[in-house]
Amino acid sequence: MKRSHLNSNQEAHQSKILPIHNPIHPKSKFKSKFKSKFKSSSSRFHENFKRFQNFNSLKFYFNKLNSSKSFWFFNFLILLIWLSNHQLILFRFKFLDFLFSLNFLKFSIFLRKSPLIFIHSSNSISIVWESNQFKNKLNHQIALSYQIQSNHHQFNSTPNSIKFPKINRLNPSSHNDLNRWVHSALIENLIPNTIYSYNLILINPNSNSESKSKSKSESNQTTESESGSESESESNFNSNTSYSIIKTLSTHQFIWLGLDQSNPSISKSKNLINSFHIIIIGDNQFGVKKFQKIVKKFINLKSLNKNLIHSNQNLNQKFPNLIFHLGDLVQDAQNLKQWQTDFWDPFTFKNKLISQIPILYARGNHDFDSSAQNFYSGGLPKVQLGEINRTQNSKLFPSSQFIIPTQNHSDDLFTTLKIHNRHPNSRATYHAYSPHPRLRVLVCDSNLDPAKRAYPWSNQSEVDEHERWLIWEMARPEWKNASIRIIIVHVPPFVEYWDQIMWNQAHESDWGSYVRNRFTAHFHATSPFTIINNIPPASMVISGHSHAYSRGFLSNTYVNSLISIQKSKMIPKSIYHALQLEHHHFFDPTSPQNENGVIYIISGGAGGVLDRERVEDWGFYEKSITGEYHFNHLTIEMSQNISSVKEWQSDWQENQKNRIKWKNNNIRVYKLMGSQLDCQGSNQHDFQNGHFQSSDKLIWSTYNENRRLIDRFIIEADSCR
Repeated sequence: MKRSHLNSNQEAHQSKILPIHNPIHPKSKFKSKFKSKFKSSSSRFHENFKRFQNFNSLKFYFNKLNSSKSFWFFNFLILLIWLSNHQLILFRFKFLDFLFSLNFLKFSIFLRKSPLIFIHSSNSISIVWESNQFKNKLNHQIALSYQIQSNHHQFNSTPNSIKFPKINRLNPSSHNDLNRWVHSALIENLIPNTIYSYNLILINPNSNSESKSKSKSESNQTTESESGSESESESNFNSNTSYSIIKTLSTHQFIWLGLDQSNPSISKSKNLINSFHIIIIGDNQFGVKKFQKIVKKFINLKSLNKNLIHSNQNLNQKFPNLIFHLGDLVQDAQNLKQWQTDFWDPFTFKNKLISQIPILYARGNHDFDSSAQNFYSGGLPKVQLGEINRTQNSKLFPSSQFIIPTQNHSDDLFTTLKIHNRHPNSRATYHAYSPHPRLRVLVCDSNLDPAKRAYPWSNQSEVDEHERWLIWEMARPEWKNASIRIIIVHVPPFVEYWDQIMWNQAHESDWGSYVRNRFTAHFHATSPFTIINNIPPASMVISGHSHAYSRGFLSNTYVNSLISIQKSKMIPKSIYHALQLEHHHFFDPTSPQNENGVIYIISGGAGGVLDRERVEDWGFYEKSITGEYHFNHLTIEMSQNISSVKEWQSDWQENQKNRIKWKNNNIRVYKLMGSQLDCQGSNQHDFQNGHFQSSDKLIWSTYNENRRLIDRFIIEADSCR
């Protein structure tokens, strides 16, 4: 989080233009580097320039290039182009946005924002992009088509039929800026471990079979779409109409990691992707140059986990499978230009791969949309299949605090049997996602108002309703059966680095108190409801907000002593010393012991002004790093199915070799509570041999902006395979 008293452009304009060394110094490394880039840019510019020789004015200029003045002016233009691509990035982004806003490019439809994929649930996404027009003078519009390309193991020689989802189109500008149209397409019922391809295409929705607007290569293509309603801000196709495709604007594909909707708790399947990569970032805000640099570093995964573990699984992937964003994408959610120049542009500039990586997004205090539209992330996630219908429960049981699965009459009455939209009064952005049956992620919302009612007829506040949702989700089998359970919430319950004045005088410490007092006991499964219902704790709570990096393990033995206090200085001395001793104990990775507690991670270093002042000392953080922009890389290693005792023994020996590596490299290994599934096999002999037992792993690595490793740890958790 970036405090309001700081200049919103302070960080973005700190870039420096490197000096051009005198050409009489041939040994200058900078000169040779710049000269090669200068020549390549010059040659490309000349090639493009020759295409316009038919224009008399340009041809005249081209013929005059031999003159000294023209030559130097021409190369000065090339220098400006190079600077706009490498140094003056923010200027480039703002200038293009300025041209679009003034409608200088009104002669055609252009993409102002490349498509991004936002995760809404374990089987649904929303693809979001922006254009400068709703439709052009020829009534051409942008549509999205998608299809299954292949599954994890075999490419489909005959691709599935092309589908056209309903597209919501919205002009978000309060100033009637018709040059900004946000498009979002919700795609549901996704099949896990499947490669999907999608295209943004320009279509003529009113064409007939004799349309002359088709491109030559696609002149015979017509498609049908999924049905949907239509309004002034929406444009949809219906199943009875054909459309001609004018041209394809962009083509992408992505691998979907999710749950089988027919059996979400299944943990065994030949088609499961058991090894994948996740990037975690947060709080880039207006740090455009730093943010773009970090994106360039994490998009290529080559050698990030080299020699850390040995596996036959796919650890050689070149780019991440998923991105988790911890919030504060922008400084001001109401400033539409910031979404363009401070987030979308540096995220996607010269980086087509970003449009192929699904993003799990937790809203921060700066990018929280109080209007609940959330148009730049595809709207609010829907009420999912099997989730409790809280709107109906609020009517029937307005005074009920918590509703636990299978524990309440309303569970049978109001558990949703179909997916539907959330209540229109709801502003909550919390949702759940599972990229694998043994990995569950709950995204919480730290922006809700404890004084605002969840619904007009409810006695519960927004925060009460959120707490009810959290308890419900933690009681579901997707949480209980998972071996690794993650909570993402923007504001951490235990902040240590902030601005002293804002923390103490502006009462910005209250945000952390709200999360700590209302949710932390549930995270640790020490609250009465979690104990009664045998709910397992979270493995890890990941937050942003504080622009520093912290990692620590908080034992359940001491958590209740920290929940009830407002400041860390109120911790009893005996408890504080015990917390300090906890992380000074020797932990042997070759024989890890079960630890009862939760790992807390704070990682808000993707671009915002860094926090360096210490405002609290909670005693349990094992690693704290200030003054470093950073990102995090997670390798998820889920155990594969094993069909014999021999395979199990080989797997066990391999794990022991890995543990010796971790010990030699002083890597902290946390052995946490795993799945609650009963792993006992068909007879006692199988169980003793560990035939159905396994150990899943999460390898966490944190890198600074120069890709230097600054922290690494491993989570191990028992599961059933």
